[in-house]
Amino acid sequence: MGHPRNTEGLRQTAQKRSQAAVRRAAAAITLLLKENRPVNFSTVAQAAQVSTAWLYKNEAIKQR
Repeated sequence: MGHPRNTEGLRQTAQKRSQAAVRRAAAAITLLLKENRPVNFSTVAQAAQVSTAWLYKNEAIKQR
């Protein structure tokens, strides 16, 4: 067999990117509400710079 893979760094980086995306999406929702703009998957995705597919998969954001 080969050497065991050290994937901990990759896992941590992916987790940080995901957390940052959640923060951006939450901030985008707050901003859209403050500016009385429509809040939907498309506008949130655009403001938060995330994909609509990512928003649909994220239950916490979907419930907001």
